[in-house]
Amino acid sequence: MPTRPGSRSGSTGWGRARTTRRLENFEALINHIDELGIDAELEQSGDMVVALEPHEVADLEDEAELLRRFGYQIELLNGDQVRASITSKKFISGMWTLATKAAAGCG
Repeated sequence: MPTRPGSRSGSTGWGRARTTRRLENFEALINHIDELGIDAELEQSGDMVVALEPHEVADLEDEAELLRRFGYQIELLNGDQVRASITSKKFISGMWTLATKAAAGCG
């Protein structure tokens, strides 16, 4: 299954519940920064999931379709595009996710 760079497990299968939970956690972080008056330069740059094996590419495509339905901006990446961000020959494909304001209301 596709994996996040630096993660211990290669599991995806997030579905709607996990996607919503990740978004809620991120929104909570943003709220805490604001509420506590923390002087931080928060950069909402997105999330990358990568494929290590050819059969994982279809999983990325399926997840991209699901996330697009929930308002996310998705860019599917080939191996060269992933390696431009992460220096590793292991990654053969990837998916870059950036939540939009429309996605923020998907909970």
